[in-house]
Amino acid sequence: MGIRKVDIAGKREKKTRRDDILAELKRRITYLEYQPGVLLNEQRISNEFNVSRTPIREIFSKLEKHDLVTIVPHVGTFVAPIDVRIVKYAYEIRKPLDCLAAKLAAIRASEEEIKVLQAIVERIKAYDIVRNYVECINDDQLFHKTVRRASKNPLLERVLDDLYAKIERFLLHIQYKIKNIQWYSRSLDEMLKAIRNHEAEAAGREAEKHTDFFIDELSKTFLGEI
Repeated sequence: MGIRKVDIAGKREKKTRRDDILAELKRRITYLEYQPGVLLNEQRISNEFNVSRTPIREIFSKLEKHDLVTIVPHVGTFVAPIDVRIVKYAYEIRKPLDCLAAKLAAIRASEEEIKVLQAIVERIKAYDIVRNYVECINDDQLFHKTVRRASKNPLLERVLDDLYAKIERFLLHIQYKIKNIQWYSRSLDEMLKAIRNHEAEAAGREAEKHTDFFIDELSKTFLGEI
């Protein structure tokens, strides 16, 4: 009986392809290119990405686990509504994890990552919160993504990526305007300084204060009744 050859490279390529499609669909949902409640056309998406419907169904199942779609048997897959309660829970979980990510970044961040953070802070300082709303949200997300990548902990990064996707979709949907933009940019700057100076505890405290600010601001308007 011969030994069956396993096409490891082919399997890896298929997995990479599916991961790329998953990431793109998550991006479209997060950035409201697919609006809440919209029916996702399985056949159209499979044609667009030139794959069969089977991997698209598997991707839809993963998106449902991330609370980004709702699968209704025998009906279809819909972009999930934005649930404010889920956003609140995401913020509560995010707070200690952001603190940990900032502490680890202060220990492990590369010079290149610190330069990226510095450039983001400088851009945010120059933004007009009304005219540059989307750019501000995007750069805020990029700042935190860079911090968690600098933590050099892939498990922590993965969990925070999922939490931030939920929060970012909410912020883009409500067009939330940061009322105290000066405090906000100063807060990022203080976090950056602590990371650059390898002051782990200070970086953690700044990350915690930053999250507390957003929880307080959003609770006043959206989360107070929950």
